[in-house]
Order: sequence, then C-alpha cells, then structure tokens
Amino acid sequence: MFDEKKEALKISSKLENLIKTKKIKAVDICTFLHVNKQTVSNNRQLLKSGKLPNGRFLIGIIRFFNENFL
Repeated sequence: MFDEKKEALKISSKLENLIKTKKIKAVDICTFLHVNKQTVSNNRQLLKSGKLPNGRFLIGIIRFFNENFL
C-alpha cells in the first residue's frame, strides 16, 4: 500500500541532499519552475513534514535536476 509520509520523507531527503551537494539556491528552482521563493519553501516544508506537495512542484523538481545534472 502507498505510504504518503514515507514517500514524502524519502523525496525530501533526496531533494535536500541534491540541493546541498550541488549548491543549488532556491532562486534557481524558482526561476525554472516560474514560481516565487515562498512557494518553493512551502513545498519543501510539506515534504519535510511527510506530506506530498502538488504534482506540478514534484514534476518540476524532477525536470530541474534531470535537465541540469543528469
């Protein structure tokens, strides 16, 4: 069965690790996703608390790292 909290925490840990190791700034993510810094911050906090943010943010983050680092 799908465990939202477990998956959100897993995504959060991978995202935070990539941000730290690649030295990404929130502004870079904001520019790519065409959202403001507060939206990115809120979505990261949702992940850290074990809740999945909206699909647009998740897909955007995946695209950002795929296009820039893979």
